[in-house]
Amino acid sequence: MKTTKIKILFVSLAMGLFTFNVAKAQYQTPTKGDYYNKNKINILSGGNNYKDHMGINLSTVHGIHLSERFASGIGIGLSGGQKYDSTIIPVFLNGTLSLIETRKLYLTGDLGYSFATEKGIKGGVIGDVSIGWKFRVGKLAIAPEVGYRYDGYKVRGLEIVEFDGFYVIRASNSYVSEHINSFSTGLSIFF
Repeated sequence: MKTTKIKILFVSLAMGLFTFNVAKAQYQTPTKGDYYNKNKINILSGGNNYKDHMGINLSTVHGIHLSERFASGIGIGLSGGQKYDSTIIPVFLNGTLSLIETRKLYLTGDLGYSFATEKGIKGGVIGDVSIGWKFRVGKLAIAPEVGYRYDGYKVRGLEIVEFDGFYVIRASNSYVSEHINSFSTGLSIFF
């Protein structure tokens, strides 16, 4: 499965480079109908008791500005290093709302579904709510973000079976729903 993870990482990086090449030469104040692109790397820490794991998430969103202050798009990502032993591929709908007139302070959210790359684990519902502040740096807008992330997933359950007088624990065919609550700190780049 390492080759699968490497392929997924390669595709994600290629998408980011493609986005960089087709993006506008300079970040400008958006208007209705303008192309919207957001690339994000964030560190996920926590778990159900906020000390179970440390993970990383890369994502890219492509969409349009529905107004000068609100943009929406479809995103795809790559998550790893979390509590479960699988690379996760989230596919989600993103919405970003500028909270002040200067469009620097914004609220962003994702809602979607994730897919696991390893056997014995199934993806689930994902959700993310963050607040960020945009800074212009040359031709880009860079924004630190903090927020909350919910990752739902399912793991194969265990069962106890009697075998020749011994009890054996083995994986069952049923799945158990789990979730991870994470504190998210990240950095977004807007084109």
